[in-house]
Amino acid sequence: MSIVGEVLANEGSRLALITKSLWSFDADVWFKDLASGERFTSEDLIDAIGLPDKSNPNSNNAVGAKIRTWSHGGAVERVGFEKTRRVSSHARMVTIWEKK
Repeated sequence: MSIVGEVLANEGSRLALITKSLWSFDADVWFKDLASGERFTSEDLIDAIGLPDKSNPNSNNAVGAKIRTWSHGGAVERVGFEKTRRVSSHARMVTIWEKK
């Protein structure tokens, strides 16, 4: 990713999390309770605390933004991919993350 792309991605993540600050806090609490070495996907996070915006499921950028924040902070590592379980996601691939 280019430097400009990285700056824009960081800003987008920041804005997504600000607008969903309560959800972001709940996500951090959920993440804190995971054991080191535990693996999860974005779907596990959603299953545990729900979507940031249930009324508009197409605007839930905070899920990816939160995991991106954990990744850039060195708290998680990408360890693989699997097909999504959610029917609405049409069997797309999701990242498997491991808490450090």
